[in-house]
Amino acid sequence: MLKLLSLGADFKKAVDEKLAGKVVLVSRRALLIDVNGTIFEMLSSKMPRSTISAVLSRSELKDLPINVGDPVSFRESILLNGIELSPQNAEVWAWNLKKRYNLSKRALSKVSEKIENILSVRHPILLNEVRDPLLRATLEKIYLAFSFCKSYFEKEPNQSMQAVLDIVGLGPGLTPAGDDALAGFLIGTYYFTPRDHPLSGFLNGLRNEIGCKTTTAYSKRLLGLAVNGISNEYVRGLILGIAHQNYYALTINSKKILRLGATSGYFFLLGFMKGLEMIAL
Repeated sequence: MLKLLSLGADFKKAVDEKLAGKVVLVSRRALLIDVNGTIFEMLSSKMPRSTISAVLSRSELKDLPINVGDPVSFRESILLNGIELSPQNAEVWAWNLKKRYNLSKRALSKVSEKIENILSVRHPILLNEVRDPLLRATLEKIYLAFSFCKSYFEKEPNQSMQAVLDIVGLGPGLTPAGDDALAGFLIGTYYFTPRDHPLSGFLNGLRNEIGCKTTTAYSKRLLGLAVNGISNEYVRGLILGIAHQNYYALTINSKKILRLGATSGYFFLLGFMKGLEMIAL
């Protein structure tokens, strides 16, 4: 019997407000639901919780009798093509993190090095196994954007911002690689940039501009959350590991993030690391 294991706080709010929507994507591990232009997720039990997700008791979802275009109703229960899911016993998952954690530049440099070591295991695999020239070009452009920003965000803030904004929607897939990297960058800098850091003003401007850029509906939703410092439970574990300088938690959660999607986790961690590098300058 299919059950709800958890409800993200934003998903629960949509249920409480008795909204309705339709299925816009069906995959092995996720169903995406459009509710008045806002995307929510119904995820397999193997996926991390987030504020916009409902996690189901099944590890595979593609064999469910659900198709793109099917209506979804949020009432006392979630009604999905004849399947009724009661939220009564589902755990409600909320993000609940402090706005800022104060770490020294030395500590952040050490964290960046550790993440870089974790990525270095994946990097040659990414380049050797994926022969797609578009993905290779995407990776190069992301590196160039962050390298330019790191060197010139104070002297050339407008050009630096444009370089970073140009990676929005860059790459194929439901969440383009450029968006994944930018989400990581936004999250890392959100929690670890001191108020008086020269990067603060640049980041505020960047967050204000992101909503104007074009990308997929799902990716736009995730970037909107990242602007406000919100992601999934693996990322939350990574942030807390860094904040408490718990390198075991850092490593475990980084490796969990790396396993998300074909390349999504890799590019997220890459952007996260680049953000910490800029703070540690």
